[in-house]
Amino acid sequence: MSRRHATTAAAATTLVISLATPAAASFHFASISEVLTSLGGSSDVQFVEIVQNAPGQQFISGTKINVFDAQGEFVATVLTVDRNVSGGAGRPWLAGTASFSATASLPVDFVIAEGSLPTGGGMICWGMPGNSPTPVGCPGSGFPYVDCIAYGTYSGPANSCIGQPTPLAPDGHSLRRTSATGSNLADFECADPAVPENNTPASTELAATTACPSATTTSTTTSTSTTSTIGSPTTTTLAGAECGDANGDGQLTASDALVALRAAVGTGTCAASVCDVDASGAVTASDALQILRAAVGQPVELACG
Repeated sequence: MSRRHATTAAAATTLVISLATPAAASFHFASISEVLTSLGGSSDVQFVEIVQNAPGQQFISGTKINVFDAQGEFVATVLTVDRNVSGGAGRPWLAGTASFSATASLPVDFVIAEGSLPTGGGMICWGMPGNSPTPVGCPGSGFPYVDCIAYGTYSGPANSCIGQPTPLAPDGHSLRRTSATGSNLADFECADPAVPENNTPASTELAATTACPSATTTSTTTSTSTTSTIGSPTTTTLAGAECGDANGDGQLTASDALVALRAAVGTGTCAASVCDVDASGAVTASDALQILRAAVGQPVELACG
């Protein structure tokens, strides 16, 4: 098992421990581990990597990768898997375009059409949805889906496959799974370089052509809001500097979003005056999502009550 997949597999261990052996010997205990939807401005270069989180998860024949637009509407089935792969906990398999394979000098296990994965925002789901592609949940049985990732400008319906979408988009760099909380918001980070790996297993590194978002710095003013950008870094000056700065370090970063998310699910605390950024009267996962969007430079307004 590669070092980076060891982290993903370890994060998913609690999903596997209580499973009987016959149930585990299929494809249900696996997850989307890394996604890239463009590189160097070209949507021809795309891949989806899925990692097996338990032994015996190689029986993937008949499963599908479906894609949805930023509004959550079904677009197409981009892959119907026609064979099984080699098994092993932490062992991945790779679907990608011919241009990706040529750019990365890495054979893919399954070929998808160039430009078939949504750029900017959308959702990618994998499993065995049959004739009803809309994701209604991820029950762990593979029906309709095993896993989904919603990203970027996605504003479609929420579901248990994604928890909360991540505002990060896999354009010019990949998004890589780092944990298995059940929420895309907490589970994926921008990765540079991308490190796709096939079922052989063989891997390569692809340097980002778009820098991962940098932290957004917040400071107090009385009534103005200005943004200045030089390259990728973004600095924002806002009224009410403490709003969203959950860890009190004077910056808006993904760490603040994580603090807010933990407060929302009851595993941590954060004052409403700091983390209730939509002034709803309670700290929720939506607040964490808004903080993360602000941290990566998206045009959102934080307004703590």
